[in-house]
Amino acid sequence: MGSERAMTTNVSDSRKDLLRLQRVRQLFEAASAAEEPARAALLDRECGSDALLRSEVETLLSADDAPHPVLDHPLVVPAIVTGKLVAGECVGPYRIVREIGEGGMGAVYLAEHTDGSFSQQCALKLVGWPSPEMAHRLAEESRILSCLEHPHIAQLLDTGVTAAGLPFLVMEYVDGQPIDRYCGQNRLPVRERARVFRQVCAAVRYLHQNLVVHRDLKPANILVTAGGVVKVVDFGVAKLLEPASGTAAQGLTAAPMTPEYASPEQIRGGALSTLTDVYSLGAILFEILAGVKPFRGGVLEVLRKVSEDDAPKPSAANPKAGIPADLDTVVVKAMQKEPARRYASVEQLDEDVRRYLEGLPILARGESLWYGMRKFVVRRKMLVAATAAVLAVLVGGMAATRREARLAERERARAEEKASEAERERIRARLDEGEAQRQRAEADRRLAEVRELAQGAVRAYRATGQPGSEETTALLAETARDSLLALGREGMLQPDMAPVLDAAVAELRSRELLSPAPWQVPKGWAAEALHPNEYRVGIDRRFRYEGRPTLFLRSLTANPSGGVSCYQDFSATRYRGKRVRLSAVMRTERAAAVLGLYTAVGDQHQWQTAQVSGSGAWTPRAVVADVPADADLIRITYVLLDAGTAWAANFDFQEVPLSVPLSETAPLSGTAPRNLDFTVQP
Repeated sequence: MGSERAMTTNVSDSRKDLLRLQRVRQLFEAASAAEEPARAALLDRECGSDALLRSEVETLLSADDAPHPVLDHPLVVPAIVTGKLVAGECVGPYRIVREIGEGGMGAVYLAEHTDGSFSQQCALKLVGWPSPEMAHRLAEESRILSCLEHPHIAQLLDTGVTAAGLPFLVMEYVDGQPIDRYCGQNRLPVRERARVFRQVCAAVRYLHQNLVVHRDLKPANILVTAGGVVKVVDFGVAKLLEPASGTAAQGLTAAPMTPEYASPEQIRGGALSTLTDVYSLGAILFEILAGVKPFRGGVLEVLRKVSEDDAPKPSAANPKAGIPADLDTVVVKAMQKEPARRYASVEQLDEDVRRYLEGLPILARGESLWYGMRKFVVRRKMLVAATAAVLAVLVGGMAATRREARLAERERARAEEKASEAERERIRARLDEGEAQRQRAEADRRLAEVRELAQGAVRAYRATGQPGSEETTALLAETARDSLLALGREGMLQPDMAPVLDAAVAELRSRELLSPAPWQVPKGWAAEALHPNEYRVGIDRRFRYEGRPTLFLRSLTANPSGGVSCYQDFSATRYRGKRVRLSAVMRTERAAAVLGLYTAVGDQHQWQTAQVSGSGAWTPRAVVADVPADADLIRITYVLLDAGTAWAANFDFQEVPLSVPLSETAPLSGTAPRNLDFTVQP
C-alpha cells in the first residue's frame, strides 16, 4: 500500500512539473515577442507574486538576447564545395552512372567497376566538402562497416579519395525500395509485413552484438529488394559502444537525427544505447503497419510530441488495416519514453513478433491465464477442435442412448396401438365399400332420370312454336342443365352425357326466350325483312359474348322466302376521303350471316361485306373501305340469309390509316362500340 501511495505521489509531481514547464514556455514566447516596457508589464501581470516563475522566464529571455558567435552571423560556405559528380566521370576505377540519393554528408551515386577484370555495380558515397568533421564521420562509417558482414546489411567494398581530396566509400548496390513503400505498393497483409520487419530486427541485432548503434534507423535507410530481401544502409551517424558499459561512446549525443523516428533521449540530448534503436524500430513497425508515421506535424510539433506524448496504437491510426492487439502492444512497448520500460534488447522485440506470427502469447502482455488459453486455442485449433469433438461425441452419445431407449419404449406402445387401429380400419373399410356401392347405384338412377328429363325438355322446346311457351320450356331445360352440371362437378357424369349436355345448352341459349315482340333492336338501329312473320330480331340476354347481351336474327319458319337485316345509317361528312373499318364478332347456327358496309353518293352506292356461315364458335370479321370524297350516307348492316340463327356483338366503326389493306379480315381488339350507340342494359 505504501509503494502505491509513493507511485501516485511521483506521478502527481511529474504532472505538476510538466504543467509548470509549459507555463514557462508560454510566458517566454509571449515576452520575447514584446519590447520594453511592455515586456516588464506582461511579466508583472502574469507572474504576480511567483518570483521563481518570473526568474525562470527572465533567465530564458537573457539567454535569448545574448549574442551568439555562430548563430548571429550568416553561414559562409567555402568556395571549395565541389562534391558533385556527373554521369561518365571516373573516380578511381569506378565510372559514375547516375546520382541515386543525397543526404547531409553528401551524395550517393550508382557506379560501375571499370578495371577490366570484372564488371560490378556499386553505390559510391561521396562527402560534399572536405572538413575534419566529414572526414571523421566517413572514416568512422568505414571502420564500422569493415567489421560487419551480414545478409541484411549492405557491405563495404572499397574506400578512397578523389583527385579533389574528397573521401568516398564504395558499398554494395541495393536495387530496392524503402520498406514502407515496399509494403504499401505490394499491399502486403499484416502478417507478411511482420515477417519483413523481422529481417530488420535480425540486422539490428547483429549490429548490437558487434557493439554498433545505428542511431538513424528509418524507412529510407532500410531497402527491400524485389525478392523481399531487407538491406540496412547508411551508417553515417552510427557509433561504437563502450564495451564495458554498453552505452554510447563520448560525443555520441550530438549526432544528427530524424525527428519522426528519434527516441526521446536523442531529442533531449541524453546518453544513447541500444535501446535508442529499439525505439526507432518501434516507430518503423508502426509506420509499415498503419501506413502513417506515429507522430505527425511540423518539426517542432513532432519534437514536442515525441518528448511529451505517449506512443499511439497503430490500429487507432488506421482502424481499417486490421492490426491485431498483440502488434499494438509490441509497438507501444518498443516506443516507451523511458528506456527502462522498453524491450531490453532487439532480441526481445524480435521474439515477440515471432510469437505473434506463431500464435504464441507475447511477452509484453505478461502472464494471464485467459490470454494464454486464448492463444493456445488459436495456435492449436485442430487439436482443440478434435478434443472438443470427441467430448461432444461422448456426451452426445450418452444422451442419445438414453433418448433412444425412451423412444423405443414409446414406439413399441405406438405399434401395438396402430395394430389395433388397423384392424378397426379394415372393418370400417368393408362397411364403407358396401355403402359406396349403394350410393353409386342411387346416383346412376338419378342420372338416368335427369338425362331423360333434359332430353324431354329439348324435345318439348323443339316441338312448340307458340308464343309464350318458350319461357316455361326454357326454365325446365335450364333446371335439367344445372342438375347435369352439378353431377359433372361431383364426378358422377357419364362420358356419353357430355354431347347431350352441350347440345341442349347450345339449343336453349340460342333463343330469345323473354320477349315475344318481333323487333327488338338496339337504340339507333332499324330492322327490315322481305316478308312479314318469317324472322325475329332482338337482343339475346341469355346468349352473351364477354358478359354482354348480343344482337340476334332468327328465322321463324323452316324455309323462309327472303332475308332479314338490322342496320344503322349516319352522315358520311366526317369520313369523306378517309379509310374506315367496320368490325364485329359473329356466330351462326345452321345459317349464313353477312356483315356489310354501304356508302352512297346520290343514287350511286358501293358495298363491302364479310360473311360467316354454318355452325361454329364466335368469329371476328372486319370490312375495310375507302369513303368517297362526295359520299352522303354510310350504312352498317348485319344480314341473315335464309333459315337459321345468327348472333353479333362488339360492333366497332372507326377511321384507320391508309396502310390498312382494304377488306382486311383482322383480329378484333375486343373493345366496346364507340360510335354506334349499341348500348344494351344486361
